[in-house]
Amino acid sequence: MHALGPDQLHGYAERLVGDHGPNYHGGSGVDHGELSGTAGPARVSLQKSGAGQSAYQVHDEDVTAATVDYLNRLGVQKRAGLLDAPFSISVGFMLPHQPFVARQEDYRLYEEQMTMPQTPEPFSEALHPYFRWWREKCGIVEVSDAEILRARTAYWALVTRMDMMIGQILTALRENGLDEDTLILYSSDHGEQIGEHGLWWKQTFYEHSVKVPAILSWRGALPEGVRCDRVVSSLDLNATMLDALGAPPLPHSRGRSTLPILRDANAPWEDIAFSEYCTDEGCYHRMVRDGEWKLNYYHGQPPAAFQLEGRPKRIA
Repeated sequence: MHALGPDQLHGYAERLVGDHGPNYHGGSGVDHGELSGTAGPARVSLQKSGAGQSAYQVHDEDVTAATVDYLNRLGVQKRAGLLDAPFSISVGFMLPHQPFVARQEDYRLYEEQMTMPQTPEPFSEALHPYFRWWREKCGIVEVSDAEILRARTAYWALVTRMDMMIGQILTALRENGLDEDTLILYSSDHGEQIGEHGLWWKQTFYEHSVKVPAILSWRGALPEGVRCDRVVSSLDLNATMLDALGAPPLPHSRGRSTLPILRDANAPWEDIAFSEYCTDEGCYHRMVRDGEWKLNYYHGQPPAAFQLEGRPKRIA
């Protein structure tokens, strides 16, 4: 969560596992050893992809173990009649973030069946100026098939391992009887291009990068097995959690609770979401998604507009 500064709680009452990065600007991050440099947007993350072990996976396994232990202790309190207050746990995983390195047992699941990207985009003058600059800067003007297949294989292996760890946590929640009135929300801070459009990592407004998951489960309070096809943003997820608690909305947030549209597909909703990517290198990019339309703004460069087929239209 990049909890920078001397205060590592940032409003939480307790922290079970330390942050994966330094707690002050300029400090050294996690030691990736032989995988040094592979956590950033650089060609080395593709060159060193494959089977192995990364520091991020070790971190996530520590997070999983700490979470399961915490839930088990809550279960003891509940069975003793001592759990008389609500609880909230934020579980932060690094996977499937690069390094694209997964343990052999998971890597082998996809090694012989991995496919190439569905939307390859060769480097050319026809590319948007930002993508030409970005691919040159990161060394991904051309990427070998071997690197592409290794990185994609490891990525799906890391997703599988993360799924397993989430499963351990959900099992502990259920076995301790703590799933009866608990809102479970799964999301992410960004996606992964994984070779689509000739791109990797995040840093773009293509759907693979900017679109993130939102899975909500709340027994007895939300319908099960329903897919909501509306445009929702991360701000809306914050508002949803507050609404579920019966707490007032944040006074200056534009987030909207999704509970009404999750319970009634015909409830009024504005299909709109915003995103931005701004860096010290002079990249000031902003995106607005309005129904089936998406506008990408690049400061000092041409904008780009897209119509996404089969997407909901804006409702006034």
